[in-house]
Amino acid sequence: MKKIIILAFGISVLLFSCKGPEGYVDIYRLDYRIEHSSAPYDVYFYLNVDYYGDANDLEVTWDFGDGNTSNEAAPIHTYYDDKVYNVTVTLKNYETTVTKQLSIDLTTPHTPIAKFDWYPLGNNTNMFAPAEVQFINLSRFADSYLWDFGDELGSTETEPSHIFENPNYYYVTLKVYSGQDTVETTQEIDVNEVSAVK
Repeated sequence: MKKIIILAFGISVLLFSCKGPEGYVDIYRLDYRIEHSSAPYDVYFYLNVDYYGDANDLEVTWDFGDGNTSNEAAPIHTYYDDKVYNVTVTLKNYETTVTKQLSIDLTTPHTPIAKFDWYPLGNNTNMFAPAEVQFINLSRFADSYLWDFGDELGSTETEPSHIFENPNYYYVTLKVYSGQDTVETTQEIDVNEVSAVK
């Protein structure tokens, strides 16, 4: 059984399973969130892993590009200087080694960027109402956040979860604040009605 694992800021959940070759491992997404608009910067790393095998056999190594490393699945790292850092993550098991890199530019100016992703909780991949969603905040250089879930409810949490009670098209907006700057981004989330069983 191949396990598709989300590793996101300390959250590890089984997304779905399918057949695959024993020992197969791949990184199909590597992303991050930067908190604060001036140094020191806290960077939260987000990793999606496609892996077939025992999770205990998978080794994760991060090189943050500043002389520091970590073996945590979803580390938080603090940068103290306005530089460009080349980050490398390596996944290794008894069969395969996979490496992926990204560049984090902390040089000025720091214009905030609003960005987020989400996934359904509780194996509700068809998004039938009521549907609970976990939000992943991938914004850059923000000091605070405001979520509008499109159902007259909202949150100031960094990464909230939310239950959409009824079938509908919901327009979820994330606003990020940094000093006098405010930017926002919106995504549509479709919640479906459960079909009657005949």
